[in-house]
Amino acid sequence: MPYELKTKSNELTESPTDSQLDDEWKIKLYHDFTKGEINSALRTYEEYSQTFDEIDFFERIFKPTLNQIEKDFLNAKISTASQHVAVNIATILTRKIVEKVPTNVKYSDNF
Repeated sequence: MPYELKTKSNELTESPTDSQLDDEWKIKLYHDFTKGEINSALRTYEEYSQTFDEIDFFERIFKPTLNQIEKDFLNAKISTASQHVAVNIATILTRKIVEKVPTNVKYSDNF
């Protein structure tokens, strides 16, 4: 039986190649964050979200990348400056993603 991605509609595990692809996305985002490249980080998100949804991006790529940055900072593999830049870029990216996601909230004139 071939591997399939775990989605909301099925509970199958993802294939090893999917994990390798996730690793490539994480490496790219890590670089974007630590080098302060917000436009590249936004392009990374947009490219990823063409195949997967926002929740997948945050759970599979964004959070693990920030966790790796924190580990590298704690183990003195990256500088304090790089860690601060990464957190700031992650914050800006999150804000830009949230601004793009449509909501179902409707406001009345009386609100």
